[in-house]
Amino acid sequence: MKTIPVVIKYGGHAMTVPELSRAFARDLTDLARGGRSFIVVHGGGPQISSLLKRLNIESRFEQGLRVTDDATMEAVEMVLAGQVNKAVVAQFVQQGVRACGVCGRDASLLRAEVRRPELGNVGEVTKVDPAVLAGRTESGKLVLFEGSAPRGVFTQVKITAAEPYALRGTEE
Repeated sequence: MKTIPVVIKYGGHAMTVPELSRAFARDLTDLARGGRSFIVVHGGGPQISSLLKRLNIESRFEQGLRVTDDATMEAVEMVLAGQVNKAVVAQFVQQGVRACGVCGRDASLLRAEVRRPELGNVGEVTKVDPAVLAGRTESGKLVLFEGSAPRGVFTQVKITAAEPYALRGTEE
């Protein structure tokens, strides 16, 4: 019998506290060893803000969403698909779990559409392709992905918006 993976949101702020990060990895590892599979969707807002500050790129927010021009989008992808995704995968691998990191734009896992042009490259998830995750969500495995998606140019998405789609893969 195939088990349906549990989708969990792991916020960027939780990652900034080392004790919380270790506890998250340890607890999820215990559950994975019990035969469950998980899809962890992660953020990285504080980490993005930190890189932007080091690059002297001003952060601006509108109603809680980062205004994302092209330079900001490059930094967002470096942080989410590189730094954060790989660090979270490493935490689980150190616990002995087979974890796989995936970027939202890999194989068009996420599709997004810009609905508020004043936010720049910020979009809303319109589709998740669960076939991209097939075979990676076997019992005891974890898949971790972040929120950038193709739409001509790449788009930052509020990753919590992808959660309802993660297993359905249908357009809304």
